[in-house]
Amino acid sequence: MEKCSIIIASYNEGRNLEKCLSSIQTIDYPKESFEVIVIDNNSTDDTAETVQKFPEVIYLQEEKQGASFARNKGIRHAKGDILVFLDADTSAAKPWLRSITEAFQDKRIGIVGGAIYPFNEHNIFSRYLASSLFLRYPRYRKKKEIKGYPSCNLAIRKQLIAGGFDAAAFTTYGEDKDICYEILKKGYKIIFEPKAIVYHRHAESLSELLTLFVKSSQGRADFSKKYPYAPDIILLNLHVPLIYIILLVVLSIWLGIKGFLIAALPLLIYLAYSSILSFVETKDFLVSFFIKPLLDAAAVCVIYGSYHWYRLTKRSKDQ
Repeated sequence: MEKCSIIIASYNEGRNLEKCLSSIQTIDYPKESFEVIVIDNNSTDDTAETVQKFPEVIYLQEEKQGASFARNKGIRHAKGDILVFLDADTSAAKPWLRSITEAFQDKRIGIVGGAIYPFNEHNIFSRYLASSLFLRYPRYRKKKEIKGYPSCNLAIRKQLIAGGFDAAAFTTYGEDKDICYEILKKGYKIIFEPKAIVYHRHAESLSELLTLFVKSSQGRADFSKKYPYAPDIILLNLHVPLIYIILLVVLSIWLGIKGFLIAALPLLIYLAYSSILSFVETKDFLVSFFIKPLLDAAAVCVIYGSYHWYRLTKRSKDQ
């Protein structure tokens, strides 16, 4: 049985945090084999009072604002061999911790990501984030090897993250992408475990969703500075979305509807494939075939634009 440290960074998440800590009390894992650490990142709500309701939880405070700083404080105090990161607005299923740690019996595995389901299954935006193009909170049906995973349900061998997240480059977004990239370079594998389920409060309105896209672009911009030749960064830096839109417009003007269909065909094929894959994994017909294509297209435009905006503004500040 792996010795685990569950690390939760919290900023004004008192109400959600209580649900999270209550769910951890019911998980199917020996109490003596894990510890829970909450790092209060300058909250102004009742976070401290909430943690006091759970005397077994270790409460720490971090004055430097940012998830990376808070999580790094948790890492420095952690005693477990496996560090398991949760967001404060998640709730863990009973078999969650046992499932996410089983894969570490294979010494080649450095990171395990668990399934992330939306709290609100009735909200269309929340359901969309279970199968979106850029914010991959997947509900894959099978265990599989992956290239990266978000830190709201992520387990890492402590020896591989002893120095913590790169808080100098990533404070709020992008630190999970960075650590996954670094551990892959060391020759370890990242595995997705579908039985390690948590429920997460996803965006529940269009404004929340667009704000999430914009903020995630800041993480991509920071990531591009550190890894300018990462595959997805190259696509953005080569302006592939913009070139494609220009091609679409030019062919439409030149050849009319025929030109538009010729240019749009590759995109339509990809969106169809992505929708089918989403439906196979989620069984959500409405989201997969109607909502997902529209919001995926919007995501490309918003993320592409805000990514380059952050790069330009960051460059001007550095000069």
